[in-house]
Amino acid sequence: MSIRKISFGFVLGILSRAVDGIVGLVLFPVLLKFMSKDTVGIWILFMSFSYVINLAQAGLGPVIVRLAAEAKANFDFSQTNLLYNTVTRGYLLVVLVVIIITFAIYVFYVGPVLSHHNLSEAGTLSWIMVSMGYILRIYATRNINMINGCGELGWDKLLQIIVTIFSIVFFYIMLQCGFGLTGLGMVFFIASIIYSFGAGTAQQYFVKSSVNWSDQSIKWQSIQVLFKQSAPLLIVNVSAFLVMNTDVFIIERLFGLSVLPFYSALSKVVILIITVSTLIQQMTYPYVAMYWTQHKHELCASIYIKSVLTSVGIGLILSLGAYFLAPFIVPLWLGSGNYLGGHIFGLQLLFGLIYIHHSAHASSVIATGANNFMIPAVINALLSVPLSYLLGKYMGIHGVVLGNILATLVPSIYVVWWSVHFFRLNGSHDCL
Repeated sequence: MSIRKISFGFVLGILSRAVDGIVGLVLFPVLLKFMSKDTVGIWILFMSFSYVINLAQAGLGPVIVRLAAEAKANFDFSQTNLLYNTVTRGYLLVVLVVIIITFAIYVFYVGPVLSHHNLSEAGTLSWIMVSMGYILRIYATRNINMINGCGELGWDKLLQIIVTIFSIVFFYIMLQCGFGLTGLGMVFFIASIIYSFGAGTAQQYFVKSSVNWSDQSIKWQSIQVLFKQSAPLLIVNVSAFLVMNTDVFIIERLFGLSVLPFYSALSKVVILIITVSTLIQQMTYPYVAMYWTQHKHELCASIYIKSVLTSVGIGLILSLGAYFLAPFIVPLWLGSGNYLGGHIFGLQLLFGLIYIHHSAHASSVIATGANNFMIPAVINALLSVPLSYLLGKYMGIHGVVLGNILATLVPSIYVVWWSVHFFRLNGSHDCL
């Protein structure tokens, strides 16, 4: 395992999350300074839909990373190039799906909300640019997946840092010039062009694969196989979206757009903690795939244990720090009286820790291709949405989060038990 590359990726991942966190701290008050609470709520909804739109990738990401890692483990450049050509053609279908999804979101959700708040013209133009930005970013993701699969970790994080800094600077300029919601959409689209160009350049440098559109060896059947392997992960991703993000839409339905910025601000902190804590899983994922291909099961188990301990340890430290600092930081950040309280934030952080824990266990297993944990993910989603809505309706905002926690507990326990049992069965008793 390349400790240097993992360390490089982890450090850049931390820096990326730090930059994202600082930008998040700055962005909310900036938006609230130049736009109304309802308009800020609209922009938050636009960004929240990124999770829905990313589902169009159909779980391809982990599959591509695993296949690219296996090709590199076998030192087979022709296999890597064939995979890249297949993936590129597959992502053209993904782009088509993204176009359909963004159109449907506008017609059935965004359009009516914009009309209700008299923001149809500016909001529609902003949504069009945001949609084009999503298309560019998702198509560029195929390059990022190939890079990560080949063990070149962290470069996507560096690219994200550049795009994030660009975005916050030009968000402010656009708002200062009075462009409002339309200006935000324009900046998002330009940032997506930068991201797409950077991802393509990095892929050419590290992977050196190119697209040959006249290559007749790329059959529809090979693309079908790719999607077939990713289908279980698509279901897992859809379930994860429902569990992780529908609270934003439930809050909007039950308590209105004006509450959304302050709830979402706390959610952003939790998501930031989850992202930082699970970075080590992303860094070790391709190496677990490589070593499993080479039948180095003992080494995989060792990586698995270190990944779990590191992820949970980081998550616990960050959560405790965030909880105790929130009463002092949030009023300075969002304004006095806008902190929703420790009882809500504490529940959000508890949910984040539960998610970090079972995600750390599941990641290494998924890298081996042994189990995608589709059934527990579906059960989690089926329970999460109705429980969050019902408890939110009768218990208030904290009931939304509590419903999510209750829905997650049993599936989470199952994932942890299965993961430990799996590595023990594969000759890793000494490590576990």
